[in-house]
Amino acid sequence: MSKDIQFEYLIGDEQKFKEATDIVVAIIQYGESDFCWLTDINEVPKVEGNLIALRRIISTPTWSVADQKSGKLPEVGALVKPIASNPVPFLGVDRKNRTLWVFQGGDGFVFSCLASRCEPIETPTEKAARLEDEFFEQVKLEWMNANTPQKTSSLFELGVRAAYRKYLELTAPKGGDKT
Repeated sequence: MSKDIQFEYLIGDEQKFKEATDIVVAIIQYGESDFCWLTDINEVPKVEGNLIALRRIISTPTWSVADQKSGKLPEVGALVKPIASNPVPFLGVDRKNRTLWVFQGGDGFVFSCLASRCEPIETPTEKAARLEDEFFEQVKLEWMNANTPQKTSSLFELGVRAAYRKYLELTAPKGGDKT
C-alpha cells in the first residue's frame, strides 16, 4: 500500500483490505470464502453478496495554478512547493511577517519560506495547457524568425494548436496511462 494514500475505514475491519490494492474501496463476500473487490463504490458488483468492508480514500488538497491566479491562499494541509523543495504541507501564514508561509517538513520540523518563493502544484489540465502554450509560442517564434515579422493569424494559431493536440494523441501511452 502506498504511504501517500490515506483511508478512512467506514465499515468492517481494515485488515480485510490487507491483500487489496490501493484503489479497492469496498469488499463484498459471496459464498463462504469468495470475495469481490470494488474500485468504485458506484460500480455494480457482478455478484450478489454482503458488503463486509468499506473505506474512503482521503485525498490531500493541493494549491493549484488556478488558486494562485485567483489570489487564494492554500488550505491548511494543502501541498505547496517551496522553490528548491519537494511539495510539503502548508501550515499557515506567519503572524508577525505576513509574507512568510509556514510549512511542515518531512521529519516533522517546521520551516518558513517567503510566499513569493512558493510555487503552486500544476494539475494535469493546467500542465497540458502550459505545455501547449509553450509549444505554440516556440512555433510562432520559429515562424516569425523564418518569415517576415508579421502578426500571426488566428487560423495559424488554430492550426498549430490542432497539430500539437494530434501529436499528443499519437504519442500518448497506450493502455490508459496518460501521464
